[in-house]
Amino acid sequence: MKKTAVVVFAMLSWLMFGSFSNKLGPDSSVEIRVVVKGISPLSGNIGLLLFKSKEGFPGERDKSVMQAKIMVKSSSVEHLFSGLSPGRYAVSIVHDANNNGKLDTNFMGIPKEGYGVSNDATNMFGPPRFEDASFLLGSQNKAIQISVKY
Repeated sequence: MKKTAVVVFAMLSWLMFGSFSNKLGPDSSVEIRVVVKGISPLSGNIGLLLFKSKEGFPGERDKSVMQAKIMVKSSSVEHLFSGLSPGRYAVSIVHDANNNGKLDTNFMGIPKEGYGVSNDATNMFGPPRFEDASFLLGSQNKAIQISVKY
């Protein structure tokens, strides 16, 4: 389990590196509003990844369709992913509280900073599965909420 936890949270640590991009087409028009709640301490930033398939979920930035980084100023933050096409999506987040560009873990690989996924999905042995964290985006805008786990 230690090895799995290390791998999971090492994958999530990429959130604070690199530029953020949109890999979806310009003809898309649906939005997902993500509200991240339960942030503490009020420092650092929240990194978000949007996935359209299980490939790379939850932590491979280069396999996500969109990314964002939001400075923490209160116990909740919001981000709007726009220009999306209908389909199945999942979101993962990391709270880089000390703004050092990585998800800090203890000697066993257990995170010392916050993380979470859509549907507040969990998995006892490893990262949450895309199937558990995913939701359907139809032709109407959607709002989701993620509670940060510490």
